[in-house]
Amino acid sequence: MAELGSGFLFASLLIAVQSQVGREDVAAATSAMSFIQNMTLALSVVAGGTRFLNSIDQQICSLRDASLPQNLLHELSKANAIASIVIGRGLSDIFLEPAINNAFTWAISSMCILYPKVGLLGMVSSFLLRRCISQLITSRQ
Repeated sequence: MAELGSGFLFASLLIAVQSQVGREDVAAATSAMSFIQNMTLALSVVAGGTRFLNSIDQQICSLRDASLPQNLLHELSKANAIASIVIGRGLSDIFLEPAINNAFTWAISSMCILYPKVGLLGMVSSFLLRRCISQLITSRQ
Protein backbone atom coordinates (compact mmCIF):
# COMPACT_ATOMS: atom_id res chain seq x y z
CA MET A 1 0.00 0.00 0.00
CA ALA A 2 2.73 2.45 0.90
CA GLU A 3 4.65 1.79 -2.31
CA LEU A 4 1.60 2.48 -4.44
CA GLY A 5 1.36 6.21 -3.80
CA SER A 6 4.77 7.25 -2.56
CA GLY A 7 6.74 6.45 -5.70
CA PHE A 8 5.07 9.22 -7.68
CA LEU A 9 6.18 11.83 -5.17
CA PHE A 10 9.87 11.01 -4.99
CA ALA A 11 11.06 12.66 -8.20
CA SER A 12 8.98 15.83 -7.92
CA LEU A 13 9.97 16.46 -4.31
CA LEU A 14 13.61 15.86 -5.11
CA ILE A 15 13.51 18.35 -7.98
CA ALA A 16 11.77 20.91 -5.76
CA VAL A 17 14.42 20.54 -3.05
CA GLN A 18 17.29 20.73 -5.54
CA SER A 19 15.88 23.91 -7.06
CA GLN A 20 15.81 25.63 -3.66
CA VAL A 21 19.38 24.99 -2.53
CA GLY A 22 22.65 26.38 -3.76
CA ARG A 23 24.77 24.53 -6.27
CA GLU A 24 27.29 23.47 -3.65
CA ASP A 25 24.56 21.98 -1.43
CA VAL A 26 22.73 19.89 -4.04
CA ALA A 27 24.48 16.64 -3.09
CA ALA A 28 23.80 17.10 0.63
CA ALA A 29 20.18 18.06 -0.01
CA THR A 30 19.67 15.07 -2.30
CA SER A 31 21.11 12.60 0.19
CA ALA A 32 19.18 14.12 3.10
CA MET A 33 15.95 14.00 1.10
CA SER A 34 16.54 10.38 0.08
CA PHE A 35 17.30 9.41 3.67
CA ILE A 36 14.15 11.08 4.99
CA GLN A 37 11.99 9.50 2.28
CA ASN A 38 13.38 6.03 2.93
CA MET A 39 12.95 6.34 6.69
CA THR A 40 9.37 7.61 6.45
CA LEU A 41 8.47 4.90 3.96
CA ALA A 42 9.89 2.22 6.25
CA LEU A 43 8.06 3.67 9.25
CA SER A 44 4.79 3.83 7.33
CA VAL A 45 5.07 0.18 6.33
CA VAL A 46 5.79 -0.81 9.93
CA ALA A 47 2.95 1.34 11.32
CA GLY A 48 0.47 0.07 8.73
CA GLY A 49 1.47 -3.54 9.28
CA THR A 50 1.18 -3.16 13.03
CA ARG A 51 -2.25 -1.56 12.69
CA PHE A 52 -3.35 -4.36 10.36
CA LEU A 53 -2.17 -7.11 12.70
CA ASN A 54 -3.75 -5.47 15.75
CA SER A 55 -7.03 -5.09 13.85
CA ILE A 56 -7.02 -8.76 12.88
CA ASP A 57 -6.31 -9.60 16.52
CA GLN A 58 -9.38 -7.60 17.55
CA GLN A 59 -11.49 -9.55 15.06
CA ILE A 60 -10.45 -12.97 16.42
CA CYS A 61 -13.33 -12.94 18.92
CA SER A 62 -15.92 -12.38 16.20
CA LEU A 63 -14.30 -15.13 14.13
CA ARG A 64 -14.41 -17.45 17.14
CA ASP A 65 -18.12 -16.60 17.50
CA ALA A 66 -18.58 -17.51 13.83
CA SER A 67 -17.36 -21.04 14.73
CA LEU A 68 -14.03 -20.77 12.95
CA PRO A 69 -11.92 -23.85 13.72
CA GLN A 70 -9.04 -23.43 16.17
CA ASN A 71 -6.36 -24.21 13.57
CA LEU A 72 -7.67 -21.39 11.34
CA LEU A 73 -7.81 -19.03 14.31
CA HIS A 74 -4.16 -19.84 14.98
CA GLU A 75 -3.30 -19.13 11.33
CA LEU A 76 -4.94 -15.72 11.67
CA SER A 77 -3.04 -14.86 14.84
CA LYS A 78 -0.56 -11.96 14.90
CA ALA A 79 2.41 -13.61 13.26
CA ASN A 80 0.50 -15.38 10.52
CA ALA A 81 -2.30 -13.00 9.51
CA ILE A 82 -0.64 -11.37 6.51
CA ALA A 83 0.57 -14.70 5.14
CA SER A 84 -2.95 -16.16 5.54
CA ILE A 85 -4.80 -13.55 3.51
CA VAL A 86 -6.24 -16.16 1.15
CA ILE A 87 -7.36 -18.44 3.96
CA GLY A 88 -11.04 -17.83 3.22
CA ARG A 89 -10.83 -19.44 -0.20
CA GLY A 90 -11.54 -23.11 -0.43
CA LEU A 91 -13.33 -23.49 2.90
CA SER A 92 -15.99 -26.20 2.95
CA ASP A 93 -18.32 -24.07 5.11
CA ILE A 94 -19.63 -21.19 3.00
CA PHE A 95 -20.60 -19.20 6.10
CA LEU A 96 -17.01 -18.91 7.33
CA GLU A 97 -15.68 -17.18 4.22
CA PRO A 98 -17.72 -13.95 4.70
CA ALA A 99 -16.64 -13.77 8.34
CA ILE A 100 -12.97 -14.03 7.37
CA ASN A 101 -13.42 -11.54 4.52
CA ASN A 102 -15.14 -9.08 6.88
CA ALA A 103 -12.27 -9.35 9.35
CA PHE A 104 -9.68 -8.64 6.66
CA THR A 105 -11.78 -5.81 5.20
CA TRP A 106 -12.08 -4.19 8.61
CA ALA A 107 -8.35 -4.54 9.22
CA ILE A 108 -7.41 -3.03 5.85
CA SER A 109 -9.88 -0.16 6.26
CA SER A 110 -8.52 0.65 9.73
CA MET A 111 -5.02 0.67 8.26
CA CYS A 112 -6.14 2.99 5.45
CA ILE A 113 -7.71 5.34 8.00
CA LEU A 114 -4.38 5.56 9.83
CA TYR A 115 -2.45 6.96 6.87
CA PRO A 116 -4.53 10.14 6.28
CA LYS A 117 -4.43 10.88 10.00
CA VAL A 118 -0.65 10.65 10.04
CA GLY A 119 -0.48 12.72 6.85
CA LEU A 120 -2.65 15.43 8.37
CA LEU A 121 -0.50 15.43 11.49
CA GLY A 122 2.62 15.78 9.35
CA MET A 123 1.11 18.62 7.34
CA VAL A 124 0.02 20.57 10.42
CA SER A 125 3.37 20.03 12.12
CA SER A 126 5.26 21.18 9.01
CA PHE A 127 3.27 24.42 8.92
CA LEU A 128 3.92 24.99 12.61
CA LEU A 129 7.60 24.18 12.20
CA ARG A 130 7.90 26.55 9.25
CA ARG A 131 6.23 29.30 11.27
CA CYS A 132 8.55 28.74 14.24
CA ILE A 133 11.65 28.72 12.04
CA SER A 134 10.63 31.92 10.25
CA GLN A 135 10.02 33.64 13.61
CA LEU A 136 13.42 32.45 14.82
CA ILE A 137 15.13 33.78 11.70
CA THR A 138 13.44 37.18 11.93
CA SER A 139 14.26 37.50 15.64
CA ARG A 140 17.97 36.85 14.93
CA GLN A 141 18.13 39.52 12.24
